[in-house]
This record gives sequence, C-alpha cells and structure tokens, in this order.
Amino acid sequence: KQKMKHIFMLLSTIAITSQLTYAALTISNTLGNHMVLQREPYSPIIYGTSDANAAIDVSFNSKTIQTTADANGNWNVSIPPTPAGGPFSINVKSESGETAVLEDVLFGDVWLCGGQSNMQFTTVMAYNGTAAALEANNYPNIRLFSVGQGTQSTTPLTQLGTIDLPWSVASNASVGATAWSHFSAVCWFFGKELYDQNNAVPIGLISSNWGGSASFQFVRFVINCIFIIHHHPPSSVIYC
Repeated sequence: KQKMKHIFMLLSTIAITSQLTYAALTISNTLGNHMVLQREPYSPIIYGTSDANAAIDVSFNSKTIQTTADANGNWNVSIPPTPAGGPFSINVKSESGETAVLEDVLFGDVWLCGGQSNMQFTTVMAYNGTAAALEANNYPNIRLFSVGQGTQSTTPLTQLGTIDLPWSVASNASVGATAWSHFSAVCWFFGKELYDQNNAVPIGLISSNWGGSASFQFVRFVINCIFIIHHHPPSSVIYC
C-alpha cells in the first residue's frame, strides 16, 4: 500500500507539472530566416505567441523593443523604419528565458502575387523555364515565399495552415521546383524585372494562389487594402 501511495503521488505530481507547462515562444510562420521586410518609411511588424501576459524583448540593429503579450499569448512589435539593405538578425526573448531568432533578414520591397491557376503556373512550365530557373542563382537578394493550399479562413490569421515554400533565397531549387509547386512564373519574372531595374533594393515575393477562385475576391481585397493604407500614416500597424 505504501508503494502504491508513492506511485500515486508521483503520477499526481507529473499531472500537475504538465498543467503548468508554459507555452513556447514562437514567431509566426509567415516570417522566417531569409525573408525581406518592407523598407522605410514603413515599420514592419514582427509577431508571434508566448505565455499569456509575458514580457517580450525584440532586439534589432542595436535596439531593443519591448512589449507584453496579451491574455491569449499574442504579441507584436513594430520594427523601426529601415533603409534597403542587410542582412540583419532579429532576436526575440521571453521573460521565461525562451529565445527565437530570425537570421539573414533583408529590407527592401515586398510584393504579394495572388491569383488563380494562371498565377500558380510555375517557372519550369514556362517557355525556357529550366534556363530561367538556373538564372535564379544569380539573384540572391530576391527572396521567395509560397503559401500552401491548406489554409482557409474568413478572418485574418497570424499562422498559416500550410506553407509550400518557406522564405528562401532565389535559386534553381527554390524557383525551379516541380510543376504546380513553386515558384510562380508570373511572380518570379515580375520580381526579377523589378530587381534588374534597381538592383540596390532587395525584393521579397509572396506567392498565394488558388485555382478557380473568384476574381472579385482579389479585387475586393486590393481595394480594401489601398483604402486602409491611404488613410493611415506609414508608421501604422496595417492588417489588410
């Protein structure tokens, strides 16, 4: 009986301890190493989750920005407006001692490419697509991100359900994957043309496409986003 009592106490202790486990510090999976953040005059947002009401320190470019997570553990900070360039590291630390880091971060111009299957159509499927993908090795300051098709929501999300290509340096591998995978041909050629016109500015390309989707959904999004940006100063937090 004494032995059973000790086992019961041990199991009870384990159960209580598991209930007290702290939430892990995370950075949203929409962000990542090798990403491009929008350059000045805008203040890009770094965000994630942690323990509820935890104090969070974000260190960037010899500055530390402090914030506190809300009751649900969500936190975000505004990075100071930064000229085009890099690379930088962004370090995040919670009062629990947990840390996370974003490395090889560039500042430049970020573009969202969204549409139906004609936008999803990948580079290797284009005329001379194999050669175009090989050429991507010459553009390390173009960075790519491709959203997967396992995410659906009628409200804004801070975390994606699936990602086809996390933030990656442009290369034969990231641009020239298999058909209908990554990377969008229209998005790639568009970004490459922009970079060729002004190669001092890094380019971030986000591909988010859904074949057969209604075009008015994209038009409505763009109109709403333009309205929000037009009525807010560059330093504002903008979700659109």
